[in-house]
Amino acid sequence: MKKLKLLVAEDKKNYREIYEAVLANSPTFDVKIVGDGKMAVEEYVKWSPDVVVLDIMMPVMSGYLALKEIRQIELNAKRKTTIIMASSMSEKDDIEDCIKAGIQGYILKPFDPDEFCDKVVEYHAKKHA
Repeated sequence: MKKLKLLVAEDKKNYREIYEAVLANSPTFDVKIVGDGKMAVEEYVKWSPDVVVLDIMMPVMSGYLALKEIRQIELNAKRKTTIIMASSMSEKDDIEDCIKAGIQGYILKPFDPDEFCDKVVEYHAKKHA
């Protein structure tokens, strides 16, 4: 089975290290990790990932703004990527704004590493069902 190309945007070093540890030897994902929303948009354009996981609160460009920019790019490219928000913020308004902007799922941090991988696959599969 072809690996899913997974782009993760996370500004906090400790979470980037967790993502790297969890995903480094994954048989399911080919992974790139960046440190902010602007880098996520740039890497999205260059790499065309299958799934993007964005932290909401990041410097330079928030995950929410990166989500909106990626969705705008997709309109011209006529494709739609699975986008998942991962954040320790559980504010109902933030989640609703992200849903309206077109996310497929939301993962609260801290998360169980195995559960994270399962959720990413599940959200991607639902989008393509």
